[in-house]
This record gives sequence, C-alpha cells and structure tokens, in this order.
Amino acid sequence: MLAAAIFLPINLVQAVVAESNVAAATVISAVLGGMASFLYCGLVIPSVPGMHRGGDDLAPGEMARTAAPFAGALLAAGLVYIVATLAGVVLFIVPGLILATIWFVVPPLIVLEGRDLGRAFARSREMVRGNGLRVFGTILIIGVIVIVAGIAISFAGALIGGTAGTFVGSWLASIVTAPPLALAVTVVYLELGGRE
Repeated sequence: MLAAAIFLPINLVQAVVAESNVAAATVISAVLGGMASFLYCGLVIPSVPGMHRGGDDLAPGEMARTAAPFAGALLAAGLVYIVATLAGVVLFIVPGLILATIWFVVPPLIVLEGRDLGRAFARSREMVRGNGLRVFGTILIIGVIVIVAGIAISFAGALIGGTAGTFVGSWLASIVTAPPLALAVTVVYLELGGRE
C-alpha cells in the first residue's frame, strides 16, 4: 500500500515523458525512483527490528508517523546516493558499485539512529568496512531479484501498450520490488551491529 502510493506519481510522470523522450524518462525514473526508494525504506525500517526479533510489524500509519521527521533527509540521501552511484557506474562501473556497497545502510542510519546526511554516509562506510564482500553479495542477490521481477512485470505492462502499459508495468514493478530492497537494507544494518 505504501509502495503503491509513493511510486504512483513517479511512474505516471515516467510513462508520460517516455512517450516523447525515452532517455529523459529513464533519467527521471532513475533519479526520482532512487529518492522514492530511500523514502520507502525509511517508512518500512521502523517495523523491521520488531519482525527481526519475531514480533509484529507496524501498521502503515505508524510507519509513516515514525519516519515522517526523516522524510527530507531520506529524499536528499536518495538523491545523493543515486546521482553518485550512477555517475560512478557510467564513468568506470567499479566506483559506482563501491559507492552502492559502502552507502547501502544509509536509510536505517537516518531513521533508527537519527543521523544527519553527512554522518549517515560516513557511518555507513564505517559499518560496511570489513564486510564489503558480504554487503556487495547481498546487493547482487537483491539486484538480480529486483531486475528480473522488474523486467518481467514491465514487459507484461508493455504488452498492454502505450502510455497505460508503460505506467502499469513500471508501477507494478516498483510495488513488487521495493519491499525486498527495504527489508534487505534494514536486515544488513542490523547484522552489521546497528541499533534496533
């Protein structure tokens, strides 16, 4: 439900722009999608530690209230993360993968530890140090799942055709792939010794 609401406007804009300019739609999708992913992670994060201990998760309203004070920081962190990692990938591939790995646990650091933007990125690097291969392996596994699911669902949307098909496919792909990523980010944070 939260993923549907967060990704709805982004996928609608992407579908409309894609009708006239696919390159612009791809950039819009990547940047806004990265920011929205961080926001979604921030909303889901408060319920994961309880589930991790075998307890209940929070209701969507409780998640939103808990994460609301961090929304601006999460959106800004998402923008920094996506622009830096994409630039690293486009330029030399490896720097982008390194940044994606060392900054993987930024959302929980913002929400669970209340760190500001700079400290969250620095602390994420500290937490991942010595565990880079494990974290990168998690990113690869989640990445494959997200990419395969996203392509399959987007392809199904493309069969509908036109703007509606592009919108439905990309929106459903976002809804299906956001939860595994949010859970992975938070579980990795907890496994690296983060606070609950």
